[in-house]
Amino acid sequence: AAADEEDSSGASGSGSGGAAPAVEVTVLTAENVDQYTLEDVVLPFPGFNIRLPENEIGAMYVDRLARDGVTLELFRTNLVEFSLVGGYRPVVAKPTDMSWDFVQYDDPTLQLSHSDMDVLEGRPPPQSVPDGRYTALRVSFNLAPSCYATMAIRELLHCPSDLQ
Repeated sequence: AAADEEDSSGASGSGSGGAAPAVEVTVLTAENVDQYTLEDVVLPFPGFNIRLPENEIGAMYVDRLARDGVTLELFRTNLVEFSLVGGYRPVVAKPTDMSWDFVQYDDPTLQLSHSDMDVLEGRPPPQSVPDGRYTALRVSFNLAPSCYATMAIRELLHCPSDLQ
């Protein structure tokens, strides 16, 4: 499915409480697939107010929930504080405001990045040491809520995400 609303970050409709306005999703078909990009594709996280994909992925959701004796309707309770409406998260998220540089340094114990606390305390950013013994790649970027920087770094470095 593809999210048709501006906020497809996963935050929309993901809280507890009553039925929040659902994010409009469109099921991708051979007829409309050219209107969307991979960045438009979303998958639901379970709740009573979501639309499951109408394919084998949707069946996998239902089967997995059923193994635990759960249906989507069980996420709705009489106590709205405990109801879960569900939501959607993008399959792919593109970082914004990305920048990078190479930093040379001699002391591997020194900090190479400039933290928020450093900025608040007025400390100058770490500087590269000309002809330093070591070289590091310093990367900076922003991601939408519920996206994980560790996965972005793994993709950037082509590292596997398992422990093997």
